[in-house]
Amino acid sequence: MTTAPFLNLDLNVAIPLTPFFTLTGSVFNLTDTQYEYLDGNPAPGMTFRIGGRLEWR
Repeated sequence: MTTAPFLNLDLNVAIPLTPFFTLTGSVFNLTDTQYEYLDGNPAPGMTFRIGGRLEWR
């Protein structure tokens, strides 16, 4: 059963490790709210992402 998304909470972090590299991470749909992205297609539940950002100046 899906419900309307009254609360969809995302958490994003960026941690600079060096002047050139930043570690990034995200948790999407932290409350694990169930809703439909499109009619009949449920959106994913809680998802995670870990990455990095490299910058040259």
